[in-house]
Amino acid sequence: EFIRELLSQWPDESTLIWCRYNQEQDDLAEAIPDAMSMSGATPYSDREEMIRQFKSEEKRIVISKDKILGFGLNLAVATRHIFSSLIDSYESFYQCIKRSNRYGATKPLNVHVPLTEIEIPMADNVMRMPPVKALDLPAGKTIELKPNGYHVMLMGLQAEIKDGDT
Repeated sequence: EFIRELLSQWPDESTLIWCRYNQEQDDLAEAIPDAMSMSGATPYSDREEMIRQFKSEEKRIVISKDKILGFGLNLAVATRHIFSSLIDSYESFYQCIKRSNRYGATKPLNVHVPLTEIEIPMADNVMRMPPVKALDLPAGKTIELKPNGYHVMLMGLQAEIKDGDT
């Protein structure tokens, strides 16, 4: 019910709804009949068609899971993400958001994560990656940048970064 109320506040915006469990996804699909629901059982040809419809804004709501839709795709058309339950993995949370918060997005992305008291400690865990003010680069040593380790996050880019930019 809460998610339907959120959706009613922005009927003309494209929204990705992230869930964790099959029953949760089925319940959301039933409660939001105009949404497309992409699960592990969805045939690949249907997935491609759903993504096409979402990107072309023929359909504005997709319900899925991070393991199904959360990695690799450019879904910059989405201006809203709703997490129906907390994903207790910073990397999964980050990757879901990066489907839309990326170069090519023309509007700000709004992320909604409704929390219960029980979920607050998990949220603290997901958001535990504090910024590092400086990274020592000892001579002759290699420092690897990678997900779940040291990495660079560029926020609010106004243009694509090109080789040689400073």
